[in-house]
Amino acid sequence: MRGSRSFTFDLAADGSFAVDDVPPGTYILSAQMLEAPVATIEPDSFKGHRVGSSIQLEITVPDSVPGTAQEPLDLGTLIFRAATQKAIQ
Repeated sequence: MRGSRSFTFDLAADGSFAVDDVPPGTYILSAQMLEAPVATIEPDSFKGHRVGSSIQLEITVPDSVPGTAQEPLDLGTLIFRAATQKAIQ
């Protein structure tokens, strides 16, 4: 497996996001939407927040053509799936 890279982004109020200066290549977009903080830190939580929904999507950033402006890559509408609840044992 090739070296991995991470890019972070924040969502705008309208749900859009942008990640600048991503080199050409194939990536896995992995994003999580967190629920409100929980009272105690649980094993499947992130800094006290439960994962409410998530998405993983393979994305290919194309090579740019020298001398032309790079247009933003529109991913369309992304559908997050609800996180599954683990059974309490």
